[in-house]
Amino acid sequence: MRHVIGMRLPDGEAIRPARRLSRAGLMLRLLVVAASVVGLAAAAGPGRAGTSPSLPAERGNAALASSRAAVVVAGVAHTCALTRSRGVRCWGYNGHDELGTGQSTDFRPTPVDVSGLSGGVAAISAGARHSCALTSAGGVKCWGVNYGGALGDGTTDRHGTPVDVVGLGSGVAAIAVGYDASCALTSGGGVKCWGSNFAGQVGDGTKDDRLKPVDVLGLSSGVSAIASGFKTCALMRAGTVKCWSGYTALKAVDVPGLNGVIAITAGGPLCALTSSGGVKCWDGDYGPTPVDIAGLTSGVKAIASSDGHACALTSVGGVKCWGLNDHGQLGDGTKNDRSMPVDVSGLGGGVTAIGVGGFHSCAVTLSGAIKCWVGAAPGSSVTERLAPA
Repeated sequence: MRHVIGMRLPDGEAIRPARRLSRAGLMLRLLVVAASVVGLAAAAGPGRAGTSPSLPAERGNAALASSRAAVVVAGVAHTCALTRSRGVRCWGYNGHDELGTGQSTDFRPTPVDVSGLSGGVAAISAGARHSCALTSAGGVKCWGVNYGGALGDGTTDRHGTPVDVVGLGSGVAAIAVGYDASCALTSGGGVKCWGSNFAGQVGDGTKDDRLKPVDVLGLSSGVSAIASGFKTCALMRAGTVKCWSGYTALKAVDVPGLNGVIAITAGGPLCALTSSGGVKCWDGDYGPTPVDIAGLTSGVKAIASSDGHACALTSVGGVKCWGLNDHGQLGDGTKNDRSMPVDVSGLGGGVTAIGVGGFHSCAVTLSGAIKCWVGAAPGSSVTERLAPA
């Protein structure tokens, strides 16, 4: 089932999977460009969807380093980049302060600096109405709407600039931001989550919102990666996967039939990348047991998903996407939904990383560009891009 986020919700209103809202209003605010994102040139380098690898030191001009992106992540209607100088810049919808500028402007068509994060950042993650950053010291900072305690500062107060997550000033190895909830992977291989918990997103065995991080039951060690959306999943060091929330489980449970997994994504469809380069997905229309994605049984090196569609980065640097395409998020030049992966037009090679948002998708290319694609709502002044330019 498609999890639709539409027009701006009040800060105190939960985003629930069953909610169906008009998407046109938010699309009027959403803008991503299909050529190089203005003010950011993407630095080519290895990357995996949903992760932020360690960044090499930038040699030479400091100004160039601050404008070169190493990692791009996409939220529902905003996008953020981690630069090679370890700063964070964001653009797109800002109606819930998800851009972190401290300013009330609802929309930014070009990248802007996140306040206080001009350097010292190791990883970033973008959710529906908030964003988070992992610092090089192993601490976590979040900003945006704080429904259910999603920012982890012990309050439900909205913050337009980054605030520290209580108890996570160090010792964190990775972060994953979902819909009004957030999680952190500790250096010891354990998982802590916080925020809205109406469907058990926090994984502590309750449905009580958590304003500060709490341990996920049964995951005190042995985890190598995490991914979050309406559900949250953990990749175990043994190559298996455990997931929780979504009205089905209040604590982590094994996903049947999965082993040899090297990466996961939980933004919309739940999917896993296997050591053989194949993609398997489950939940929603796929059912509870993972199934092979036709045409992607090998040759894939990264995956990303969000809000009903998914994309895969192939070993030859191409991009394929599938799922809902009502706003051109698959990048094949149409708005036709696709049950099987299709090639993103013009991206048959030369791509190093991908990011998938609620209405749009993005790719980092070898030539040093971030390319994104999206449709436009009726009456919008946004230029429609059904494929990368």
